Amino acid sequence: MYAAGSGSKAINRGTINLSGNNTTGMYIDRFATGENYGTIQTTPTANGAGIKEIVVVNGGLIKNYGTINIVGNKNIGVYAFRGDVTDPNYVPYEAHGTGNTSTRPYVEGTATDQKVTGKRL
Repeated sequence: MYAAGSGSKAINRGTINLSGNNTTGMYIDRFATGENYGTIQTTPTANGAGIKEIVVVNGGLIKNYGTINIVGNKNIGVYAFRGDVTDPNYVPYEAHGTGNTSTRPYVEGTATDQKVTGKRL
């Protein structure tokens, strides 16, 4: 699922199963909002690497009311990148309940980070 731009929404009320390398369940970009009421998970036999169940970037927001369940090495349940957001109170992930059974959300970057080819200066 994909949402980009202020006022855009992606809403999951079903089940998203992920298994392949570098797959993404929901991608929320540029101040869009994502809502998960269902389940986003790796499949029981998933042997993929680089799976990101939810990606939130550039001011996006994900609200989790459902279940995020990920297994496997080098996989991430919720990946958030602040991008150019300068508001110090910006939080890209809202947990509602206890549905995130993956590792804690991984938030990268701050408003003052400078990056060249993915490396901090």
